[in-house]
Amino acid sequence: MKRRKAVGNDQIVVELIMHLLYTGVGILMRLFNGMYKNDNIVDEHLECTFIAIPKKPKVNESEHYRTTSMVSHATKILMKVLRRMKSDMHQKVNECQ
Repeated sequence: MKRRKAVGNDQIVVELIMHLLYTGVGILMRLFNGMYKNDNIVDEHLECTFIAIPKKPKVNESEHYRTTSMVSHATKILMKVLRRMKSDMHQKVNECQ
């Protein structure tokens, strides 16, 4: 993940996750495994804040804005893991299964 990115609703900076290395990976792994076993995603991981950023200075029309979303870094990591799992599953599972 890139450094110096804005934080999401959990207010955890990506540098903290990167600094924790294996300890941080273990914490996130326990969190994700708990969500999988309980079939329950933590509400904070479902929250996303949308921000409208003007493309040009002093604009009034909505089409001159671009929207960005503020998602927690833990959610971004979970999404990357799920994408990798999905691509691995497609490679390993036969189409007729």
